[in-house]
Amino acid sequence: FLPKQLRSFLNQNPLVQIHLEEKISSEIIRAVAENAADIGIVTIASKEYPDLSIYPYKTDRLVVITPVGHPLGQHKEVNFVDTLGHDYVGLHTGSAINNQMISASNAANLPLNMLIQVTSYEALCSMVESGLGIGLMPIDIARPYIKA
Repeated sequence: FLPKQLRSFLNQNPLVQIHLEEKISSEIIRAVAENAADIGIVTIASKEYPDLSIYPYKTDRLVVITPVGHPLGQHKEVNFVDTLGHDYVGLHTGSAINNQMISASNAANLPLNMLIQVTSYEALCSMVESGLGIGLMPIDIARPYIKA
């Protein structure tokens, strides 16, 4: 959703210049707090910087991706806790989704078996497709990979 919204904003505000860098949420929060960035979009708000104003932007629905024929793939819906008995392919350390997964598995007092970590959703999908584990990603990113 961000690229389309940026294009629309820039079309309506041609004199505004945007310098956009993708970073993990903790780095974005730190950059805004230290005035190295004017604004940031993060997945998880930090209570570490109480002087920052935080506003909701978008909500993502996360989905489990599995290789074809995987037992979890037979369910229309599955709770995260029910996935914890399976090996995971995840994103890199410090990524927002991984942090959420670790927090949720700790809250459930169940281990998270993160066997492989990658730096992109495309790599995550390739690893899952190869049968190296299951993955978790936003549904809007998963949609193009559904047939695979």
